[in-house]
Amino acid sequence: MAAGSRQTVQEGVFLLLAYALGFCVPFLLAALFWEKIGPHLRRHYAWLPRIQKILGLFLVLFGLLMISGMALRVMAVLAG
Repeated sequence: MAAGSRQTVQEGVFLLLAYALGFCVPFLLAALFWEKIGPHLRRHYAWLPRIQKILGLFLVLFGLLMISGMALRVMAVLAG
């Protein structure tokens, strides 16, 4: 939404590019260095089911906040 509300197309394109890079770069780095970090991560696979449940709960809670219209209020409080 911020990209669409910019005064020039260039500003909007820059914001979209920054968003795309911020989203893609961690995945690209993980893929490039997987052979080095993979063995270290495998030691923590026992925690994976717990982590998935906790993150799933956060997703559900945030979805409920969005549906109820409370998400903007929570973000405003967190922003200060």
